[in-house]
Amino acid sequence: MAFRLRAMAFALAGFAVLASYDAHADEEKVAPFLGTFVGSGTAENLAEGERETRDLDVTVTPFQDDGFTINWITVIRGESGDRTGPDVKRREVTENFLPVEDKENLFVLAPDGGLFQKSETPDLLSGEAVRWAAIDGNTMIVYSLAIEAAGSSELQVFRRSLTQTGMDISFVRLRDDEIVVRMKGELVRTN
Repeated sequence: MAFRLRAMAFALAGFAVLASYDAHADEEKVAPFLGTFVGSGTAENLAEGERETRDLDVTVTPFQDDGFTINWITVIRGESGDRTGPDVKRREVTENFLPVEDKENLFVLAPDGGLFQKSETPDLLSGEAVRWAAIDGNTMIVYSLAIEAAGSSELQVFRRSLTQTGMDISFVRLRDDEIVVRMKGELVRTN
């Protein structure tokens, strides 16, 4: 099982290196997701048997030709359920995705390189993740795959499905084939 996961990770890394970006991809696929969404959800940490309330903030903006930037902020409330106290945690992630040539509805994480900086692909064996996104109808799915220090894999899947008032969000984190964390939430569109 671990060998298959490593092989899949290397294949995905190769995919990220060889993927080229299509400046003529249909921007209509991304357009419905553009905006800011806020809400909350409940996460179950199955490994520790705990439930957490999370405040969620998602913003999707255009990036380069037909790509998108997704920024999400998660505030994990404290044990008391409040947003104050020493046990409150805040995480913020911003990622840019570009369309993949000849792959409808598929986007790859944009390389970090700048004008005077060499673009680098993730080093999977040092724990860096490979990330990609897909749009399936009214759902944007972002995947993240990493190899942990002991050789096991971690796969995270974020599903953001548009609704009449905003979006439903679900998240699952798997370690090898075991679900460690799952979360569901509802967000409203604020612009």
